[in-house]
Amino acid sequence: MTSRESATSRPTVVLTLGRLPVGLDIARSLAREGWRVVVAEPWGMHLCRMSNAVHRSVRVPRPDREPERFLEQLADVILRERAELVVPVSEESPRIAMLRRRLPESVSIYADSADNMLALHDKYRFAACASNAGLTVAGSHLPADLPAEAPFDAVVKPRFSCSGRGVRRVSAGEPLGADSGDVIQRRVRGAELSGFCMSRNGDIAAPVVYRSAVSSGSVGVCFERVTDAPGIVDWMRRFAASRGHTGFLAFDFIVDDAGTACAIECNPRATSGIHFVRQDALSALLRGHSFETNPLREDRLLTESWSCFTACLARVGRPSAFRHALGLLHRASDVTWSRHDPLPFMLMPVNSYRIIRDALVTGATFAEVAVRDVEWRGTTEPMEDA
Repeated sequence: MTSRESATSRPTVVLTLGRLPVGLDIARSLAREGWRVVVAEPWGMHLCRMSNAVHRSVRVPRPDREPERFLEQLADVILRERAELVVPVSEESPRIAMLRRRLPESVSIYADSADNMLALHDKYRFAACASNAGLTVAGSHLPADLPAEAPFDAVVKPRFSCSGRGVRRVSAGEPLGADSGDVIQRRVRGAELSGFCMSRNGDIAAPVVYRSAVSSGSVGVCFERVTDAPGIVDWMRRFAASRGHTGFLAFDFIVDDAGTACAIECNPRATSGIHFVRQDALSALLRGHSFETNPLREDRLLTESWSCFTACLARVGRPSAFRHALGLLHRASDVTWSRHDPLPFMLMPVNSYRIIRDALVTGATFAEVAVRDVEWRGTTEPMEDA
C-alpha cells in the first residue's frame, strides 16, 4: 500500500480554522486516534500548518469579505477530501453551521443549526433563551427599551462581538451612548469565572470551570481550573438540555458572594477551556462516542506561554503584578508544547507574525485581530440553515 493510499484510507476530518491553540488541540487529538486532519484557513501561514498532526492545509477566502465564496470553497474542500467530520474551531462556528445544505448527510458537522448558533452568539437572544429555561442571567435590554441615561449601572456591548470588543461600563445616570447594534446589561458584581463543555443532543460531557489567572486585555492567557463550582456545571447542563444542543458550549459567569452564578454571555464554540480536556476524551466526544473515565487533564494551571510572556512584560512597571504573572507562567503547563510535535510552539513568533503586525498597525488587541476576519458581526449576510 502506498503512503497516499494509506493516508486516504483513514477517516478525514476538516478543521475550519488553524491559527489558534484550540485548533491545534483538536488536530492533535484526532490525529492520534488515526484521523487524517485537513485544515481550511483564510491565512496561508498559521499555527496548525506547522504541526505534524495536520496532513494538509488548504487556503480559503476570508468570510468577512466573501461570505458566499468562503462557504462554496469550504464545501468543495470537504467534498474533495471526502471528509466524514467537520469541526468548527472558533468564531467562524455560526458560519460553518450554514454548510449543511451544501453537504451530504454522510458528513457530520459538530455544531448546532445555524439559527440556534446565532441565537446563542447574540448576547440579547442568549439572555432570553437562558431566562426562558429558568436560569440566572444578567438583565439584558435593547437601547430602544431604555431612556438615554442609564437607569442602573450598566455594561454596553455589541450584540455580536468577541474578545471584549466594544465593551463599555456606564454608571447610573450617565448617557448610555448605545446604538441599535448594542445590548445593555445590568452590571453584576462578583468573581468572574468561565465554563466550557461539549454537548450532543443536549447531553453535556467534559464540563470545565476555570478562571483567568493572567489576562492580556480582556482575554485570558493563563488559566486556572476551578473544582468547587458545582452550580456552574449544573447551569450548563440545564441550559444544554433546554436547547438540545450539539457542539461546543462556553459561557462567562459572574458569581456573587452568595455563590449564585449569573451568566453574562455565551460562546457556542471552543474556548480555552478545551485545553483542560484530555486528547483521547476530546477525540471520542467529537466522534459521538462516550468516555467513561475522567475526561479532564490532571493539570490545574495552563498557559499560552508566548502570549503570557508578553502579558508579563506589560506588567514590568508594576513589580508585584509582574512577579505574580511570571510565577504563574513558570508553574503552568503550556497548551501548545509537545515533544512529539515541537514546531508549533518553537515557531510561534513566525506563526503569529500576522497577528502581531495587525495589532501593532491597528492598535487592536491580539485576540481581536486573530478572529476579526472570521467572526459573525450581525451583518446582512445571507444565512443558510439546516
